[in-house]
Amino acid sequence: LMRSFHRVILVGRIEMETSEDIDIQEIEHNETKAEQQRVEKLCEDLFREISQAHPETGGVAPLMRSFHIDYARAGLSTLPASYASLDASQPWLIYWILHSLELLGFEIRDPAQHTGIVEKLRRCQHHEGGFCGGPGQMPHLAPTYAAVMSLAILGRMRGHHALEIVDRPKLANFLARMRQPDGSFTMQDCGEVDIRGAYTALAAARLCNIRFTPEQERQTVAWIARCQTFEGGMASIPGAEAHGGYIHCGLAALCLLAGLGDDPETTPPKSTQDKCREVVSHIDFGRLIEWSALRQQRVEGGYCGRTNKLVDACYSYWQGSAGVVASMIARHLSDARYDSAPPSLPLQETSPPASPPSASRFSRLIGDPGSHSMMNQHALQEYILTCCQHPLGGLRDKPGVHRDYYHTCYALSGLALAQHNGTNFLSRPESEPPLPVWPAVNASSPSSLVLPTDPLYNVRPAKALHALRYWRAREGETPLWVESQDTRMTMEQRMHLFKLRAE
Repeated sequence: LMRSFHRVILVGRIEMETSEDIDIQEIEHNETKAEQQRVEKLCEDLFREISQAHPETGGVAPLMRSFHIDYARAGLSTLPASYASLDASQPWLIYWILHSLELLGFEIRDPAQHTGIVEKLRRCQHHEGGFCGGPGQMPHLAPTYAAVMSLAILGRMRGHHALEIVDRPKLANFLARMRQPDGSFTMQDCGEVDIRGAYTALAAARLCNIRFTPEQERQTVAWIARCQTFEGGMASIPGAEAHGGYIHCGLAALCLLAGLGDDPETTPPKSTQDKCREVVSHIDFGRLIEWSALRQQRVEGGYCGRTNKLVDACYSYWQGSAGVVASMIARHLSDARYDSAPPSLPLQETSPPASPPSASRFSRLIGDPGSHSMMNQHALQEYILTCCQHPLGGLRDKPGVHRDYYHTCYALSGLALAQHNGTNFLSRPESEPPLPVWPAVNASSPSSLVLPTDPLYNVRPAKALHALRYWRAREGETPLWVESQDTRMTMEQRMHLFKLRAE
């Protein structure tokens, strides 16, 4: 098919007339459609089975909290051999496990274990700034984000905050080196540019009280806006395909640039409201949220990452956060005090069909009637709890596949978003119940509720707030500014850098 297709492009023919031609629709029906139907059937069977087995919980599987905690805790001491391929993702493994545990309500209270994790992350910090995927490796923005979030989760122990190991001046220099003249970021020296770089750089900088200049921020806003596709979603770079992970990175980065991730005690509401309005004006906000909302699957209730792809539990957070952040933005634009109902976003609401499909009660359109949410929270919780919990602990992306720490982390993060509201979490103490609480599937069983996660940083709101205030108390009100650098390199400079790294 591809050989025949390329021949048409090169020769300029209008039709494919060779014997190699294949009916594309037939391929989609035989492979893509069949796989989609298989996953839907697996989910419907599970919905039906659990509905009969757990009538006391409304037909939804209860959260296997103790099993998930045991699975996550085991990963802090010993990992299976299959994780050897993630040697360059060591801070990520720590973050996935720690965040899963904090959402489940488990805190690291053993001083020896706390110190051990902090020291492990210290060894991953590069002497030139930033964090590496493992000791002795190259600094990279992705593990830098994971390391900073992990340190924020660990917090204070015996009078010392885990974040104190961060070398902020060198981290600021590393971020300056990664930043490109057009406002984009490379993931590492001589590495690729994509929207993940903008998000990870901004999130790590914010929690370490490192700031970019207003001109630098304007350039980054403009670059992110160029990543919006004709579909409405966000791509890794301008002109690429929209993807669920990138829509989170783009939208969350814009919110951080608007000040929505800052300590509300130090950020005037009017200033945040004005910056939020300015940032959102650069993108087609309605189409972006619509694209994300339409990735929630009708039958399964979970999200897929791209158009015509299968459901995957990790997108419960990556895609689900877009709807939560949209509600957060709407509240800021309508009322800086967050005390009024969010306005309707520029997305047409869909009414339930007059006669629902007969396949199952899970075949429904996205959005609860009368809700300002951009997701069906009820369906998302059903998918995570019923289809994604492994019987031995941990979560998986869909029924019939293996569990892992990545999907455990982001499935629980999506569950937290589905169970809690979309206000700016940093503006409310965690001791106060969020208002309004989105409907939990298992309202009669508090044991199935997880703790809230901040939709921008993806750590518990209290931990993000403590990190912001730690630097304020230590460094005062003055942030560390990222200085502009000429990051363009000649080929000779690149080869010299690689030679130094190798030595």
